[in-house]
Amino acid sequence: MADRINQAQPMKGTLSKEVERLTNSIINELSNLDSIGIDEYLLMLTTDPICGAGAEVPMLMGAKKLGEFHHPDQDIQDWTRQNFVNMQGSLMLSFAEMWQAKPFGHSWSEISVQPKNGEWMLSSIMAVDPRYFRYAGSIGKIDTIRYRTVPEGLIDIPYAKGIHIVNGRHLNIGRDPYGFAECKKAYPYWKAKKLILACMVIAAQRQATPLLVGKTDLESSFELVDASGNVLLGTDGLPIRGRAGDRMKSALEQIENQSVIVIDKNIDEIIAIAQQTDGAFFLNVLRFLNSQILMAFLMPETVITTGSQGASGDSNLNAGHGAILDLVVSSFTQQIKERLIEDVCRFLIFNQFGEQETYGSFKEPEQDKTDSVALLGAISNAAFSGVLGGTDIEVINRSRDLAGIPPIDQILIQQASRYSNMESTMEIES
Repeated sequence: MADRINQAQPMKGTLSKEVERLTNSIINELSNLDSIGIDEYLLMLTTDPICGAGAEVPMLMGAKKLGEFHHPDQDIQDWTRQNFVNMQGSLMLSFAEMWQAKPFGHSWSEISVQPKNGEWMLSSIMAVDPRYFRYAGSIGKIDTIRYRTVPEGLIDIPYAKGIHIVNGRHLNIGRDPYGFAECKKAYPYWKAKKLILACMVIAAQRQATPLLVGKTDLESSFELVDASGNVLLGTDGLPIRGRAGDRMKSALEQIENQSVIVIDKNIDEIIAIAQQTDGAFFLNVLRFLNSQILMAFLMPETVITTGSQGASGDSNLNAGHGAILDLVVSSFTQQIKERLIEDVCRFLIFNQFGEQETYGSFKEPEQDKTDSVALLGAISNAAFSGVLGGTDIEVINRSRDLAGIPPIDQILIQQASRYSNMESTMEIES
């Protein structure tokens, strides 16, 4: 029993390391284990439209989900929002830079504040180029960003001075700060796509311009002449002779350069071989590669392209696939929101207003996802059956709003009701 009690006693701190590769007390610089490199990933995203869409579309969706800062205290809310408005750049630009973590694996944005009228105000949130910095630290914990620039050389920036976003947290064993780049999963399909496109261009050229084949007697030869038609002589005084095969090769090269040629009618012949290529093969391969690229970015194919099942099947797929993409985007956006609250808003609010029970949140803008047609029908039926008042201003205006019609003014409703009552009275009297 005593052993069980001792085992249940809490112990201060953690025994495991946050970053396994930091194992000694000397400041160590961690290298990115990804051997491909961000330069290659940038080439992917900026030259291939499918790769670019796989990275950009989720970012645009996430930007719509960011929303505005909210806090129960109106003064704190207004003051914090003003910080984001007055900072260099914009919160949306900083959000887009932090989204680099998804395709590249990680991002680190430096937070800059400055005193103004006795208050600490937000100056900027700027992403540091991931090609020029490394994470560094000691004994399992990152505490430094080592940034390399050409003029200044090596600059050490405190790790706590920025926002660190990591992709693939659920797979990030040992909390490696570089995360997992989605571009790495798409990279082999992008390389294969480049090869297929090159083959496709060659096949198209061969089909548009048939392959030329020259026939000649390879054992025959001819006397070489100069521009004036005089026979060229060697050092021994004998005519210099050339091979018929070399002459045919030169003739075919002239055709490639859109020049004219003259051949011997007796021994030389040029024929064209038409090569028919099934274009569907290349298109099917390219479509498969594009779908795998999009899947590497966790974006279903039907979100931006047309599937193979036709319009009806595609629309049914798109609804489910869109929900999956929305879940992925929401999860990553939430990570950025959490870091903005913890690393930016908490510092600003604490220094200005002191410790608070809550430091606010970024609330996603509300979107009306209700089927307007079905809701309009339900309201109409309820009004007709007497469940909802047929002359209720709110019921009528809600129905008009769903139908895309401007609302009716309260006075017009009252006038219509009064006119209806007058008609009823006249009918009774008559």
